[in-house]
Amino acid sequence: MEKNKILITTNLKDTWKDSNEAFFTGEWCINYKDNITYKKYFIEKDLFKDRKKFYDDYLYISNFYKKFIKIFSSSLNHYHGTNYSVKFWEIFTGIWLRNFIEITYVHYKKIKKIINLYEPDYSVIREFENNHFFIKNYKVYYECIQTSSWRHYLQSEIIRNLKEKIVLEKVYSKNDIEFFQFKNKKIRNKFPVKIIKKIYLNIFKKKIINSKYFINKTYLSSKNEILLNLNLKNFPAFIDLDYDFKIDRFERYKLKFDFDFKDEFEEIITKIISKFMPSSYLENFEELKSILLSKVLPAKPETIFSSHLLHNELLSLYTALTIEKNKTKLIYGQHGGVYGQYKFSTLEDHELSLSDEYLTWGWSKNKKTHKFGIIKETYNFNSSNKKKILIMLRHNKIFYLRLNSGVWVSHYDYMNFITSFLKKIESKEYSKDSIIRLHARRYKDFDERSIIRDQNISIPIDDGHSSVKKLIKKSKLVINTYISTSYLELSASNIPNILFTQSFRDILDEKSTKIFEELKKNKMYFDNSDDLEKFLTKNYNSITEWWQSKEVQDCRKYLCENFAKFKSDKIKELSSIIKQNNI
Repeated sequence: MEKNKILITTNLKDTWKDSNEAFFTGEWCINYKDNITYKKYFIEKDLFKDRKKFYDDYLYISNFYKKFIKIFSSSLNHYHGTNYSVKFWEIFTGIWLRNFIEITYVHYKKIKKIINLYEPDYSVIREFENNHFFIKNYKVYYECIQTSSWRHYLQSEIIRNLKEKIVLEKVYSKNDIEFFQFKNKKIRNKFPVKIIKKIYLNIFKKKIINSKYFINKTYLSSKNEILLNLNLKNFPAFIDLDYDFKIDRFERYKLKFDFDFKDEFEEIITKIISKFMPSSYLENFEELKSILLSKVLPAKPETIFSSHLLHNELLSLYTALTIEKNKTKLIYGQHGGVYGQYKFSTLEDHELSLSDEYLTWGWSKNKKTHKFGIIKETYNFNSSNKKKILIMLRHNKIFYLRLNSGVWVSHYDYMNFITSFLKKIESKEYSKDSIIRLHARRYKDFDERSIIRDQNISIPIDDGHSSVKKLIKKSKLVINTYISTSYLELSASNIPNILFTQSFRDILDEKSTKIFEELKKNKMYFDNSDDLEKFLTKNYNSITEWWQSKEVQDCRKYLCENFAKFKSDKIKELSSIIKQNNI
């Protein structure tokens, strides 16, 4: 059989074989400096441009998850010989399951589109030992899904299980350095802090075990989290999240899913899911429970308050067990800037569905939501008499990480959008006082620094390792280039900032769209480089006056009232909310 058309799933070059035509499943396949030698090639990057279809995909995935979590829970109970509720398993494993379904769906849709439109002849897949991609927990999983090796493996498993069969040519790779640096990554607490916490836990062990509340990872500062506990006459429980275990047993064959799948995608999920599950849900589940039992924690807390516990297996297992046994209430806090603004977000859906009360930064969606205000610590310093313009770039999300209404924005389109603006201000006097702040987490093969410097842009660049707070403190204006926590924090802190992003329409919900229109009207939001450059050139020497004008301040207050309410005494109000949940 002739191999004229190749399907390529990542940037791993040992899977790029000779062919007349190449079909790449996404932009993640192409490194910034790559020279593509194929005579003809196609890069799939328009899958979610049709917003109506994308919303339908979101509804489909959400409905599938709701059905599958019931079967998933039943299968895990059978595997472990337990009888936990669906809610138990959803608290403990749901954030992983939902994410895995979403990511698999994106790759499935892209591969299907290419096969149906272009009929590639073959694809090259890497072969490893069966247990190569087994990982221990969600934290490691979330790191690994950002590697080309893991994404290649997932797409290979999808291709193997499609009804349309294409030739699979195998290559054997001995080295997988990128994947293993994340797979074997360990949490390391600072030694002195660890000792102090251990002494505290030994002294107050009984008091902690009898505590009414468990408060952890709230998005408050460590100091304020302790103050909240003291205000509630509660002993803080400092749980050491540094644990490890070996994945030395592989018993995935015992896991069966009796699911009545309705289509090919659902069938593929049931076939491949056991290969990707963290061992903390399977082989090491009992070991994880033993580790949890060794921790000093409230035995029967009436309320748990957190903003991030679902992302950690020890905390989510503890929460699942206490809710299962004691009917403990879960108060969950918003911990990101896009919540309540996007048209849809599966992470927001997940947190809302599992909490008894959900503390938002100002928005409301149902009876569970409480318009509390921004939980995260805000800044408290004056930006007047400063010179710097700080330009904040986003984490270059080459791979889809979550399903929400903003995921379709291409990384290379985003960088073209940013460099177009930077080139316009390069010759301006204020460019000498500007600094570009990159995100600390970057992919070396898609590095923004190279993209910017290759455009002959000489504006200073911070690689993301300097303190953001210190950089903001030196700045008269911060330009955020993505919808995020940062622009809300700054607005709540009344620090001059501008949002500069590609079009917000089709991304935000109806209320957020109206607010963004007001931001645009008052020059707090720009969606094209020409207008932003003109504004900066005209107003660079009078940023404080512009920001303090009645129109801009009214608009800022309007934004904050809905998405970043400032709280002067959040400890007192949080105490009241936690106490009320126990009445």
